[in-house]
Amino acid sequence: MLYRILKNIVLLPFFILLGCTETSYTPQASGTSNPEPVHNLAPYAQTTTSGRRMALVIGNQSYPGGNFPRLPNPKQNAIGMAERLQQYGFQVTRGIDLNPLQMQNAVNSFADSLKPNDIALFYYGGHGTVATCKNGEQENFLIPVGKVLRSRADVCYHATSAQWVLMRLNEKRRNGMNIVLLDACRTTTTQGSETPGLIGMQQLGSFIGYASSPGTISRGDLWGKYSVFTQQVLNMLTPPNDQLPLEFWFRKVRTATLESVRKEGEQQIPWSENGLLGSEHFCFKQPCQIGAVVSSPVVPKTISLTVRSNVSSSKAQVFIDGEQRGSPRLTVKLVPGIHQVRVVAAGYKPWEKQLEINRTYAIYANLEQLPPSRLPFEPEMVSIPAGSFRMGDIQGGGASDEKPVHEVYIKSFKMGKYEITVGQYMACVRDGGCKPPEWQEKGSEYNAKTGSDDHYRKLGSALTNSNHPIVGVSWHDALAYTKWLSRKTGKKYRLPTEAEWEYVARAGTSTKYWWGNEIGHNRANCDGCGSKWDDKSTSPVGSFAANPWGIYDTVGNVWEWTCSKYTSPYDGSEMKCLLSGASARVFRGGSWSHYADDVRAAYRNGFEPGNQFNDVGFRACEVQVSQVR
Repeated sequence: MLYRILKNIVLLPFFILLGCTETSYTPQASGTSNPEPVHNLAPYAQTTTSGRRMALVIGNQSYPGGNFPRLPNPKQNAIGMAERLQQYGFQVTRGIDLNPLQMQNAVNSFADSLKPNDIALFYYGGHGTVATCKNGEQENFLIPVGKVLRSRADVCYHATSAQWVLMRLNEKRRNGMNIVLLDACRTTTTQGSETPGLIGMQQLGSFIGYASSPGTISRGDLWGKYSVFTQQVLNMLTPPNDQLPLEFWFRKVRTATLESVRKEGEQQIPWSENGLLGSEHFCFKQPCQIGAVVSSPVVPKTISLTVRSNVSSSKAQVFIDGEQRGSPRLTVKLVPGIHQVRVVAAGYKPWEKQLEINRTYAIYANLEQLPPSRLPFEPEMVSIPAGSFRMGDIQGGGASDEKPVHEVYIKSFKMGKYEITVGQYMACVRDGGCKPPEWQEKGSEYNAKTGSDDHYRKLGSALTNSNHPIVGVSWHDALAYTKWLSRKTGKKYRLPTEAEWEYVARAGTSTKYWWGNEIGHNRANCDGCGSKWDDKSTSPVGSFAANPWGIYDTVGNVWEWTCSKYTSPYDGSEMKCLLSGASARVFRGGSWSHYADDVRAAYRNGFEPGNQFNDVGFRACEVQVSQVR
């Protein structure tokens, strides 16, 4: 947040940005923190309050996907802030899920409505990022909804510059005070982002408060009504904290936020840049007060620190200030001060925190298990975020089995970066976990060497090249491969559901193909795609650009089996995974031998699970145990 206070000036624009609110927080019961003893509240110099208190509150939450997924908190953050600001006399204009034009119009209308003596407050909740757009200088951007932003150019053109917002607020009040609070998801969320967090916006006469320190991110794994930072802002907008001058008020917010996430064994430290001038102060409630600490609690010579972790005591060890003290779930006595706590366990990433201990304290170390080295035959996976999308014939003109268009929610999982290759599948065959593909079956007319039919033979060397996708495998063969892979790696693999497949193929888009509505030239392998493999053979996996989520060959090359039952029209089967039965199964994506219309993201096909073809393969996905049914 940007505060601008100049000496002897009565004008106060107040600007609060709450960016990428992936962070969330469940309110804690009062009394769990360690508040400072404050006594003898005394009046403090304060700003003139003759002007109106005006506020513009924006919460962007329903993002269409891509690099900026839907967020859980901004709407509630904005509602909570708007209601609280009204209690402090602000006239509030609120906007939820604003698109680029609506964002620009809202800021312009708000700035134009302000009068010289008004106190202006701007609050933003939603995604934020950094990009270099003009004069080679980085800028902070606020991300609107309604547009899928994939690149730096998209961000520069469609997003709202935070610096521009400040300029608009300052145009008519060059001697005013600005306050900006950024609860942004301080992390790289788009190809256009060049820094792991929002950059500083130092400005003389301004106060800027960030939800986390530079180069760090806000918590995104605590789910509650508000983000952890917003929750503490609201908590501190209550007596007697609402009478503290801004600088002291923000210290309270910082301390409360830090304490909240410490309870989860993590760290998030709100940060500020203070360029305030003059002797005047702003307080939400008049008159401003400042507390003088006239008494301090008695600090014991030693205090208790309890350390717990998710790893059993027999596997992990705890080090405090470099000295091994024992296993997790231990309590030690420490002299008050700053201590370094480290928990280590074989197969886990070390967990380490520096904590200022001045009272009885308990911490929880959530150790992250190290991923095992990927085996030579193990497919490379890409993490797919949870989210919702419109499934089916969005563009119109498709087949009847692509209807009705409906909203589907997908849990997070991992999808194979590439289609399963000949080399990966044949490793399963050699190990006895899979049947040979049809083109290797002894005595079959389709055997590539001895058979009378050239169904497979016409693919030439692509049929046996280890980096080409496997073909000639049935749904049962694909299922057997995922079971074998699960046994060999200790992970849980299966085929994707039809809904999961289309969710990944679209990758946040709503066009026929992830790049647009025209097939273009040399973007994929199909009959009419303009590649050297068209209508001839499969192409090596990864021969074309990946979609926005880093997945290759969702368009053409080979059809891909899913684990869903084929029904027409949609009846919910597309979200279920069958592991047995003889009903027809869906396969998706089109192939090297099919026309462009057949490789659309919405196009469907289905055959009995025992069928084998020279243009049908599959792709594996990795899931949690609870997702395997």
